[in-house]
Amino acid sequence: MALADPYEMPVLTKAEPADQATLAGPVTEVVLEFADEVDLVQVDLIAPDQTKIPLYRADGSDTDKKGVWFALTLPEPLTAPGTYLIDYAASKTFADGKASATSSYSAFIIADPNAK
Repeated sequence: MALADPYEMPVLTKAEPADQATLAGPVTEVVLEFADEVDLVQVDLIAPDQTKIPLYRADGSDTDKKGVWFALTLPEPLTAPGTYLIDYAASKTFADGKASATSSYSAFIIADPNAK
């Protein structure tokens, strides 16, 4: 029987908009929820035209985000149809000072109101 890894990576348990969801815009915020407390490292939104919209960057200031749940307001509401990617990275620091990290994507679609 294998032992559980005591330094498991942060696990994203919920994203809003939900992964693979199709919705009618506008989208005004992104919410990320993790299984345990994490240090949020970065969050970018990648638009259908591949434009990267930075939502958060850890920079060592008192604005650093640590927690389980994060709500990030978008600079402008998203209304353009297409597939959007939420590109995120988070780390988890353990009592002995060791850390683990993860980065991944969650995707959602804004439906084209003119599509038939």
